[in-house]
Amino acid sequence: MMAKEKVSKFRKFFRGVIGTSSKKTNAEFKVTERALYSLFVTAFWCVLIVLAIGIGFTVLKYFSVDFLNGIKINHIGALGDFFGGTLNPILTFLTFVGLLITIVLQQAELSEARKEFKKSANALELQNKSIKRQSFESTFFQMLTLHNTIIDNIEFSDKRHYLLPQSQTKVFQGRQSLREFNDAIKRSYYDVAKARNYQKGNVNNISHIQEAYKDFWKDYGGNLSHYFRYLYNIIRFVKEGDFCEESYLRLIRAQFTDQELFLLFYNCLTPQGENFKVMLEKLGVKDSFAFFNNLSASQLIEPSHYHLMDKSVFVKGG
Repeated sequence: MMAKEKVSKFRKFFRGVIGTSSKKTNAEFKVTERALYSLFVTAFWCVLIVLAIGIGFTVLKYFSVDFLNGIKINHIGALGDFFGGTLNPILTFLTFVGLLITIVLQQAELSEARKEFKKSANALELQNKSIKRQSFESTFFQMLTLHNTIIDNIEFSDKRHYLLPQSQTKVFQGRQSLREFNDAIKRSYYDVAKARNYQKGNVNNISHIQEAYKDFWKDYGGNLSHYFRYLYNIIRFVKEGDFCEESYLRLIRAQFTDQELFLLFYNCLTPQGENFKVMLEKLGVKDSFAFFNNLSASQLIEPSHYHLMDKSVFVKGG
């Protein structure tokens, strides 16, 4: 028990020499510390053994002879030569051990410095990511605000009454105008269907829709072109950004009334809305985000039009 306590005290002394504590040492350094400790103990015992043997032989050789006649000066000089010749390599060896300890400590410090640098780099990366997200969200919400401003400035006046004086023409503005645009698309669609003797329920009527929308766009494209272009770029901004998350897409979708979804759906079926259609279908297929999730077939001009776009834009995972 006493031996263990002495060993423990000696090891604490060694840790004090190399400047470490038992509680604040990583696993990698503990292995190195054990190896150095063994080397240190070995060197210590070697020094003691060599000194003991040297002293013993010297005493036997020089002090036992002529002890009664007195100690000769040359004997003392020989003893000094022995100690000098013996201690010099031992001290050199201890210097080498000290050098090893210094190298190991420097390696330990470099290891800790690398860890701290890595922590600093990770913290800086998180900070940069946070700044980027704040910048992204600031731009995103500014775009949503401007989008609503664009809607508030949209105007609708019935082109069928263009011969009437302006004072007698009723003008709708903002979200109220969107319902009127919906009705205008329906009227244009039924006019084309009537002119072509269109059979109701024909699923392959995309050409009819495009012709009707072309007539509609001729009258009202100037009122809605800015709206569609800006909406396209808001969704594109999120989709191509570093933070393409469903929560942002949901916020965009939450802005839409049924009338807006109706307008956007039929715009996507036309040549000018082809890019919009491709982007929304990619969101549905690749990102499992159904942009027209709140638009039912019964809200369309004909329920069969529901099949003219990929079902993934209506049902998540569809």
